[in-house]
Amino acid sequence: MAISQQGSGLPNIDMASATLKLNDDGFFTLLTGATDIGTGSDTVLAQMAAEVLNIEVDQIIVYAADTDVTPFDSGAYASSTTYTSGNAVINAAEKMNAEIIKYGALYFNVAEEEIKFMDSTIWNKQNGESVSLKQFSSDITYNRIHTQLSTTGSLYLKSSATLYVWFYRGRSRHRNR
Repeated sequence: MAISQQGSGLPNIDMASATLKLNDDGFFTLLTGATDIGTGSDTVLAQMAAEVLNIEVDQIIVYAADTDVTPFDSGAYASSTTYTSGNAVINAAEKMNAEIIKYGALYFNVAEEEIKFMDSTIWNKQNGESVSLKQFSSDITYNRIHTQLSTTGSLYLKSSATLYVWFYRGRSRHRNR
């Protein structure tokens, strides 16, 4: 039998935050402290945000690893970026979805339950009216609500991440010869 744990996602050590900002042109800026050290983490994190937001990945502009501007990240080691920073990005993107729904309801003057955000379009389910994300973001910034949407998500582990366990039971080729 063998048991192993990757030294990643360690409690009281690994921590990451990510901020998503909806720009006035319908693109998002993803601010992350994660450093891409050749692993492709900028691409992976953009893909994770795009997946949650149900938009194209080219609508995510990644701004990473500037300690004066980006949120804290404990570092790129032991394959931790996808897990720790990725979960922070997912958290921020889920919050952004909620904000888009909330402000979409204000935009259309309906209840939040009547709003659907999908494929870079905000839909009023009540009457089928829609607005592109580009137009929506410009309108809420300059013309209607006068706000810019921004959310931050974090991951800080207080207990161990799930152990990856592999058990081998069976006959050894050396046994019972």
